[in-house]
Amino acid sequence: MKKLAALLLLAGLALTTDAQVSTLLDPGKDGVMIAPCLDFGKGYNGAGMSVGFSLDGSIEFQGDFTHTNFDQAFGLTNDDAYCAGVTSAMTWWAFRKDVLPVLDVNLGVKGGFDSHIYKNFKYWSEDSANFDEYNSFYGGKLGVEANTSYWLSERWFIQPSFTIYGEVGLSNRMIDGAEINNTYVGVKGIGGVLIARRIFVGSTLFARVSQTYNTYGIPPNLRIQLGYVMAF
Repeated sequence: MKKLAALLLLAGLALTTDAQVSTLLDPGKDGVMIAPCLDFGKGYNGAGMSVGFSLDGSIEFQGDFTHTNFDQAFGLTNDDAYCAGVTSAMTWWAFRKDVLPVLDVNLGVKGGFDSHIYKNFKYWSEDSANFDEYNSFYGGKLGVEANTSYWLSERWFIQPSFTIYGEVGLSNRMIDGAEINNTYVGVKGIGGVLIARRIFVGSTLFARVSQTYNTYGIPPNLRIQLGYVMAF
């Protein structure tokens, strides 16, 4: 069971890039985004930085750089385990429309790649009757993202959003000195909401809370972000 739980953890903690750039800008605008983040879950916590770039308000590139710490509450043999990773994504916002003066609707297609390195992620596996240790995880994903902006005033708006991905990945682990690779296929969903304020010429300050769900049976991941999108 612990071996299975660790494999699920690898898949579920490949933290998906989910900070928007284009939909915080006026259509047709270019911009860059930076947003530090904190991640929380049962038996782990982490911090990271999200960066992104939007071209013409319709194509965007995003990247997350994260560091996650684990403890023995997750069934590990030590409190020194951690994961360092990079998550990248590209989004094409195929549909952006002002359906009402105070309501914007956005729909995009999203794909990307994850790469994570694990250190000291060691536990006793009842299945293999050995100490297993995970080393790395790599995966690709493809999905859709939708959000809606509700304008509270000329400068303030809130934006609920939802992303769903299909994923295929490969993990690497050591069992009694032997290297083993495992593949997985799963689905991940991210629900979030942000509040934002337009400043200067189309630039935006925002605060966002999101939660990641998955088909791997592990607890959700909670993420808090504070960010800035600069238009140019």
